[in-house]
Amino acid sequence: MKKQSESIETAKGTKKALSELNSFLLSLQTKHSINTKQMRQLLKDAQQQGKADAEKIKDNIPLCIFDNSKLSSLEAIVKYFKENLGLSYLDIAKSLNRNSGPIGITYRNAKRKIHSEFIIIPCMQIPVSIFQDRELSILENIVLYLRNTGMRYHEIALLIRRDDRTVWTVNHRAELKLKRKRTSRLKKRK
Repeated sequence: MKKQSESIETAKGTKKALSELNSFLLSLQTKHSINTKQMRQLLKDAQQQGKADAEKIKDNIPLCIFDNSKLSSLEAIVKYFKENLGLSYLDIAKSLNRNSGPIGITYRNAKRKIHSEFIIIPCMQIPVSIFQDRELSILENIVLYLRNTGMRYHEIALLIRRDDRTVWTVNHRAELKLKRKRTSRLKKRK
């Protein structure tokens, strides 16, 4: 009985929303002298623009999500993707070049630590593509990317709420890993 009552309320809400949308579209047509064909094209264009904007959002991560002392870097990214962008574990895993099983566990751990979703403020964005290299950890990828943009260790430490020495160590490890990777490639060529 309760489910039926909820579905009736949902149907009423949907009907009211459609009615308001129709009224808005009619007033828009009248105000701007737009015919039905032009209106359909405008709606189609707006939908495509929305999809393009969503893809753009999915390709970058706001740096402000790391400004907390409770979550690891991976937990922050997974929580942002799941709650703020509504991505599935599989989509998150593909974006980060990781397995989907651990992504689910990571999300549950993050949710346990911080219950509410991130409030995103305008801040620097980092590309998701930097996480494709599995030889480096998530934090190593972040620090290395920020160092390559010219930021100092202290600036990075403030942005991601880590100690300056931790940032230096993470960067040093990442550089050593990359150096070993280049050396091994050169040896294979010879």
